[in-house]
Amino acid sequence: MIVRSTSAVGVGRPAVYVNAAHIVSFIDQTGGCQIRVSGGNNVIAVTESAEKVAQLIAVAVQS
Repeated sequence: MIVRSTSAVGVGRPAVYVNAAHIVSFIDQTGGCQIRVSGGNNVIAVTESAEKVAQLIAVAVQS
């Protein structure tokens, strides 16, 4: 249940892999969305919209 997104920060916009089971919430922001994951106040900024992240999570969960 891994979700692959594109980092909104960093040189070359590296891929970000997140276990869907650890995603607590996600919200739109300018230029993409923020994904909050379990384990503290951990936030990942990605270039995909919140709607796209929701679709990626749905696909990951079905796999």
